Amino acid sequence: MATQSNITLYTEGTPNGLKISIALEELGLSYKVREIALTQHEQKEPWFLEINPNGRIPALTDIDEDGNELHIFESGAILQYLVTRYDKDHRISYPVGSREDWEVTCWLMWQVSGLGPMQGQANHFALAHFFPLLGVETFPLPIPISAAPLTSLHVGYMRTGFAPENEKSNNTYALNRYVHETRRLYRVLDTALAKNASASTTSGQFYLVGDRCTIADIAVWPWVAAYKFSGLATIDEFPFVKSWLNKLLEERPGFERGRNVPKPHVHLAMNALSEAELDERAKYGVKWIQDAMARDAAA
Repeated sequence: MATQSNITLYTEGTPNGLKISIALEELGLSYKVREIALTQHEQKEPWFLEINPNGRIPALTDIDEDGNELHIFESGAILQYLVTRYDKDHRISYPVGSREDWEVTCWLMWQVSGLGPMQGQANHFALAHFFPLLGVETFPLPIPISAAPLTSLHVGYMRTGFAPENEKSNNTYALNRYVHETRRLYRVLDTALAKNASASTTSGQFYLVGDRCTIADIAVWPWVAAYKFSGLATIDEFPFVKSWLNKLLEERPGFERGRNVPKPHVHLAMNALSEAELDERAKYGVKWIQDAMARDAAA
């Protein structure tokens, strides 16, 4: 039975949003979900800006011990809040101030300041990437996504990024910069996981820090699950990353439940599509991302 809480999670099925739903499921907490219609720019509406003035998901509200409503935003801050308040038994954390606790903090900061931003920018410019798009009429996929059909959460694949047609020739530098930096970060991750795998006393299981899954693993996993999101055609060159990615999903029910909030997870399935199938979906992302950019520039 889930532990009761007053948490409401404001989210969508992006890598940053999935971090929080996975953590909540791993902690066994009850929570409400408010899906945010990103393509309708709901995250920019005044009511949401009261919760997160930056106008991004995820965000979380809770009630403190004095009955006051808390507004927590930025995925790294939310993860730290959840373990500080709700993980007294250290299910996905270590005792505060311990060596392992500081290592978890280092990897969490690595993700929010490095892997996420670099992979996100690679997503924008890469020759092979995806972007979740809501509210588009269902289109068939040749492979199953979880146990549920794809409904209103879809992926627009952009062969030449989200740049307008007359700017695509200028994408080469940005493409090289962000995709190569993403690959370098995956090498860093693979090296760290290899080191922990060799030191692991649990057969077949290894994590970023020590002997347990922590918010460091939870923060990184949704981004790695979306590796084609950032122009990496495969992660076969990172064998420990690939094994870690699959084992967390296979062995931890919280990852399976959390990745499907608020809708069925699509990124793992999209990684298996051919280039021709991906090209077919290019049109779904262009208008929304360019509209969002224009709105942000005018704000």
